[in-house]
Amino acid sequence: YEYRQSSRVGNAQVSMDGQKDITIDHASYGYEGTVVPIFDEGYGVTWREHEGNMSEAFDTLVDASREAERTLMEKINDYMLDGDASVTLKGRAWLGLRNDPSVASATLLINIVTETSNKAIRDELVRLVKIMTKDNQVSGDLTLTVSTDIHYRLTEPYDSANANGKTLKDHILEIPGVGEIVEDYAFEGNQLAMLYLDVTSGFHAVVGMPISSYSLMREMHNDDFNFMKWAAVGFVAKQSKSGKKTALYAAL
Repeated sequence: YEYRQSSRVGNAQVSMDGQKDITIDHASYGYEGTVVPIFDEGYGVTWREHEGNMSEAFDTLVDASREAERTLMEKINDYMLDGDASVTLKGRAWLGLRNDPSVASATLLINIVTETSNKAIRDELVRLVKIMTKDNQVSGDLTLTVSTDIHYRLTEPYDSANANGKTLKDHILEIPGVGEIVEDYAFEGNQLAMLYLDVTSGFHAVVGMPISSYSLMREMHNDDFNFMKWAAVGFVAKQSKSGKKTALYAAL
């Protein structure tokens, strides 16, 4: 999957009479992209177990299909976060939100999980938001994705003397530029990401084929019942030709 990057165009000027010589400018282009790999897995049940269970109105394959799909989705989520340097095409590979050069990186200045000052945590997140909104000129709302540890820390009351008042999470959501806060089980400790989710100019999945299931051929009456699930999914964090990024990963 490739997308085109366009440079800024024009040399804007100001005058009282509008009679300044106009300089004609032209766009220059570049291309970036990502790979869209195949994720697949097999599952099944022995023929006799399946027939025996069906006689008792118990379809083993319902559970197998559900759990196989969960496993496949977890694998895709892990790929989103850590990528795979061995999966390449035309010299391109997705290295994950934690490592890909198309993602801005930052080092946390405090330990959010153990920090006792709610104001210090808010100030630190404001600093990270500014990296995206000011330095990288992202104008849309960001999705703040955090570890389970950070998520629970954000649910604590902002004012310890008022347990029924606003939580730290409520205050974070009031920061201009923060649209929502979500938890990702694969993040640990002091790990978080700020993502501008947009299919045209931000971070998004590239789906060549949604998850699909099909049965493998059975030639004999006593062949096992085997199935396959697969999908074609990649991820891209789009960036401008001048290097402005739409995703950030931060950790201690």
